Amino acid sequence: MKLIITIKRSQFILISFFLSVLLTNCGRVYFPFKLESVSRSERDAGQLKPKIELLPLTETNAKKANKTEYTSLVRIKGVYGLPSKLVPSSKAIIEKYPPYVAPGEYKIGENDILRITFLNFGTLSEKSFELLVSEDGSINLLGLGRINASGLTLVQLRDEIYNRIIASDYSILSDFDLAIMSFNSKKFFINYKRLPYISSAIYLKDILSTNANSLSDIASSVSSEKAGDVAMKISLGDLAMINRDVEIRLIREGVTYKISALNLFKKKGNVVRILPEDQIIIEPLNYFSEYVLLIGGM
Repeated sequence: MKLIITIKRSQFILISFFLSVLLTNCGRVYFPFKLESVSRSERDAGQLKPKIELLPLTETNAKKANKTEYTSLVRIKGVYGLPSKLVPSSKAIIEKYPPYVAPGEYKIGENDILRITFLNFGTLSEKSFELLVSEDGSINLLGLGRINASGLTLVQLRDEIYNRIIASDYSILSDFDLAIMSFNSKKFFINYKRLPYISSAIYLKDILSTNANSLSDIASSVSSEKAGDVAMKISLGDLAMINRDVEIRLIREGVTYKISALNLFKKKGNVVRILPEDQIIIEPLNYFSEYVLLIGGM
């Protein structure tokens, strides 16, 4: 009997000790993580409300399902700490096209490489020289001195060279041809990769439907700089076949324009021309995976 009383006293002492420790820290609760400031209702707002429907796979239900247009869902990133949300793919891209701007003729600039070819009709011969546009925007042509080329079109520079030849002792060289061999002064970007801007018109639709190994796929005149793996090859048939879309963001002078690749290919003609310093970002939509579960044997 005494042994039982001793055990109860020891239990009482231990319980009293723990109670005293807890009471001294009363009112303090410690969490090993920071609680989110977003409320539960805000967290749940963008979440998908699951809807499960069990149907027998009969001929009637199969015909009805085949007549119902399927709407795929896309996951959109949340902003300001809000969670991502699911939206119909038709509303995933809020399109905004850039206004049409005619860039005019190509203006020669620093580091462009020109080729001048002098023609001798008497001997039916020709001689060519390459001319590099220097940092100060000029070219050094034989004994004619330095000629400013930066900011001029090819026609304007040809006239300037012709006038300089006529005014010199080299009038015999007045028959010549001038061309741009390498376009290095202007550029645009696809997925953050630099591409040379050339004198031929470049359209967004051309870029998307090209392998983009080099600009020779887009125009006949190209820079020696290769494009590399900068863009995926996209076509309307491929996108329509898998019912998938791609978002194209075009950033021009600080303004971001958004374009659906599916809608772009559906438009007739070339509607978006690329300008120098344009930045193009190609990003497939993040489609939400959905499944159909078949139960039973065949």
